[in-house]
Amino acid sequence: MASSNATLTDVLGMIRRRLLSIIFLFVVFGSMACGGFYVWWVYLPTYSAVGLIECVTSVPRESLAIADERLPDREHERFVLTQVQMVESPNVINAVLASDDVRSTQWFLDIPARKSAFDELIEQLTVQPVRGTNHMSISMATRHRADARPIVEQVMQQYLESVETRSADRFRDDLDIASGELTRARASLQAKREQLKALAERLRSGKARPSATAELAEIKESIFAAADVTQPQWDILRSLQAGCPDDTILVPDSTQIGYYSFPFWKVERPKSYIGSGYSGNLGYAFPTGLGAKVAQPDRPVVVVAGDGGFMYNPQEMSTAVQHGINIVVVVFNDNAFGNVGRDLDLGFGGAYGTDLHNPDFSRLARSYGMKAIKVDDPATVGDSVADAIQMNAPVLVEVPVGRMPVPAFFGRRPQAAKAS
Repeated sequence: MASSNATLTDVLGMIRRRLLSIIFLFVVFGSMACGGFYVWWVYLPTYSAVGLIECVTSVPRESLAIADERLPDREHERFVLTQVQMVESPNVINAVLASDDVRSTQWFLDIPARKSAFDELIEQLTVQPVRGTNHMSISMATRHRADARPIVEQVMQQYLESVETRSADRFRDDLDIASGELTRARASLQAKREQLKALAERLRSGKARPSATAELAEIKESIFAAADVTQPQWDILRSLQAGCPDDTILVPDSTQIGYYSFPFWKVERPKSYIGSGYSGNLGYAFPTGLGAKVAQPDRPVVVVAGDGGFMYNPQEMSTAVQHGINIVVVVFNDNAFGNVGRDLDLGFGGAYGTDLHNPDFSRLARSYGMKAIKVDDPATVGDSVADAIQMNAPVLVEVPVGRMPVPAFFGRRPQAAKAS
């Protein structure tokens, strides 16, 4: 009898536990269902409206073709994206909210007091390009059946009115610009017409246009007549010019006489003066002169270099001899980077690291197989250059010089303070 009572107690306990479990699950799932219904009712609209607007771009497209494919270029998509931003602009949204059709919707009346209608519409409105087309879609979902359509229609209408106004203003601006350009073009055309008439009259009269050769020659002479005569550079350059035929190609390095030749070397033919310009490349002239002589073997090529610049590429004397490049190299030797040393001395009271220990240039040239001439008087260098050109061989002309003054066209240079 005791055994039967124990068994009944166990059964009743098990039933009680099962009932409690069922009640617990019912409460949990019931709460979840109620919560989900509440969320759906409050936050998830059930009625929607969609509108499509075709954006006219500079790229021709088919009419509406809803195809999930990427068109060859992205210009139309970028344009549509700019239109999306215009739809969501404050002037369009505010105009929508001001319309009676939108203000009478239940959506507008249900907006919480803590939120503005502007923020609510921007949050719920969806504007995006339709992939693969020139269209953008404007859509919105609301809880009430009659709300979504008038709101979307108002958004589309206000956007189109905004674009129309903007396009009209732009058209008027473009028209004004075009009118101004047309007026200027007409005036220019009239001036050209008058010029052509005058030219035609002159041609009919048979009068030849006077030659400007004499005028140009006079201008050149006036420039040299007014030149600053910095010595010894002036006499050296004049002598050098006298020793070179008119068809000579001069290649100056960054050196005293090279600088002085910039304004005062008379060029008689095109492509006859090959300098490094404002780059000021030291050591530029000798290898450049070799190239010029190879390109123009029938014209004399004269290189003007200082000892410092020439020693950048002395090994190219072997190139000249080996390949028969009959060039004349004039080396002005002051055993220093003379231009730099002079400027340092004038500006800072001393030359620093500008002295050079040079070889005997004449013997060095002969060791390579070149001919060599040494000039005693720099002002007669032209005679030696004329002789070198006649040798029809690679020739080095060495011209020992001293310190040279600053040419006037260099401008005023910094001066070192004088000791008191």
